[in-house]
Amino acid sequence: MPALLALVENHAAEIGAPNLYFSTPLANHTAVAWLLGRGYAIDPFIVSYLADGDWLKVDRWIHTGISYIF
Repeated sequence: MPALLALVENHAAEIGAPNLYFSTPLANHTAVAWLLGRGYAIDPFIVSYLADGDWLKVDRWIHTGISYIF
């Protein structure tokens, strides 16, 4: 996860992006720790979903835009 996040962050810097936002579930502890360690903040907007079982694998998600889950 950190390598993927760093790749996106570096590309955003190269193209001069004024802002960069990531959306990841808090279950993705590695991504959350890395992002907070780099100075990113947690947006107060919270999304909830209902699922039974671990089939959704939210610990593997990183979104960089609007997310839809069906």
